[in-house]
Amino acid sequence: MRKLFCSVLIIASLLLISFNSKAQVYTGNLTLNSQTQVDAFNYTSVTGILSIGSLFSGAITNLDGLSELTTVGARLMIDHTSITNVDGLSNLTSVKTFLIISNNPPLTNAGGLSHLSAVHLQNGSIDLCDHELTN
Repeated sequence: MRKLFCSVLIIASLLLISFNSKAQVYTGNLTLNSQTQVDAFNYTSVTGILSIGSLFSGAITNLDGLSELTTVGARLMIDHTSITNVDGLSNLTSVKTFLIISNNPPLTNAGGLSHLSAVHLQNGSIDLCDHELTN
């Protein structure tokens, strides 16, 4: 009986650890103002607005922490960063309303958006402003 209890306890612990390590859905709006926040991002979906950037230009240098993100339920805004590419968004497939990428002077490569198959343009738009994109 004791062995059975220990076995059940071990299995339950492993399932809990496995469940907690998987990315999840963030409900609501989310703002990422620092590279630390981007690196700690652990969601596959944000149901509201996802804003990335800071008034302190240069605080965010890459979007690699967003590699699990697949959908944004409203707007995705990337503004005032020092990113050179959007490769961290390579799994992003859907943005509900607006996709705005602006005021990121070092950005030269938007190839990370290649899997973006749906930007639902019901009163929405895609804006890539103030960038010298080469790819």
